[in-house]
Amino acid sequence: MNADTTTPDSRHESQVHHIGAEDALTLAAFGVILRPAEGVAELWPDEDGRVWADLGTITLDHAGHIEIWPRRGVTEPALDLLRGYAAEAAVSEPSTATGWLQTDTGWAVTVSAAGTGFLTLALLPEVA
Repeated sequence: MNADTTTPDSRHESQVHHIGAEDALTLAAFGVILRPAEGVAELWPDEDGRVWADLGTITLDHAGHIEIWPRRGVTEPALDLLRGYAAEAAVSEPSTATGWLQTDTGWAVTVSAAGTGFLTLALLPEVA
């Protein structure tokens, strides 16, 4: 799947490895926890006509716990991307330079992507 990824607040574009469900146990060894989906993905167009979707948030607390908070309706390729961001957090220090936001409890980044296949069609708005 070909897609652009970014964090919406900083527009920091990055090339993150997609990590499939088969590697989820490896991520768990790094303390990565996949939380239940919450919230609905926000969609917006950019100036080039690409439609971006907010896929979820990754958090890293001061104790080193990494949590993936996907939006409802994201597909397995979107989860692969979120797992990739979580893996990056496990091996390299997040910073504002890489699109992360420092919070009272640690760090957070919202992951967005432009491309197809990241959301189930049932969640896309109807077009009149």
